[in-house]
Amino acid sequence: LRVLRAAHYNIHLPRAASSSRPLCCGRTFLSVGLVDEAKKEAQRLVTAMLPYMEQDIPIVGLEPSCVFTLRDEFPALLGGKEAERLAAQALSLEEFLFREHQRGQLKLSLYPVYPPRVLIHGHCHQKAAGVMGAVEGTLRLIPDLKLETIESGCCGMAGAFGPGARPGCDGPSHRGDGRSPLDRTVTLPQGRLLRPPAGGIP
Repeated sequence: LRVLRAAHYNIHLPRAASSSRPLCCGRTFLSVGLVDEAKKEAQRLVTAMLPYMEQDIPIVGLEPSCVFTLRDEFPALLGGKEAERLAAQALSLEEFLFREHQRGQLKLSLYPVYPPRVLIHGHCHQKAAGVMGAVEGTLRLIPDLKLETIESGCCGMAGAFGPGARPGCDGPSHRGDGRSPLDRTVTLPQGRLLRPPAGGIP
């Protein structure tokens, strides 16, 4: 937000009209196969964004997986012109800033940083979608920056932002056995298992 404000953009932070619950792209539901729940989240988001879409205001996001859910998954989940329009207007922060720079519209005063060398580990979605150029191009706007993109594979995080419960492990309100949600096995990247201590996690 500070970067966008420094570049003299007006920022809108949309909220759902009928709920205080934050808007969500539904990616975490999709990652565990809960398609119906993901559709509900997608529809909430599209409805909240509609007034901004109608004014051709760019929809800018920070988390690449969320941005690409809007672009790649929403049209398939919901269909219709509204989902397609949101997909067309959704940009990562780097894509938006670099696009504005290429159009000659970015008014952002940048200064050298110390140390001037920066290593980038690209997000898996950014690499898969071929948008690392926007990340690199945006960072290169910083004067005298020595930029190096690490040639790396996946960081191992995967899934819905790290370790999660195995499918089917619901909280006590759904299980009916009174056990804590922490009394279960979680699956880590590459199939490794982590079990809580015998007495649960304090």
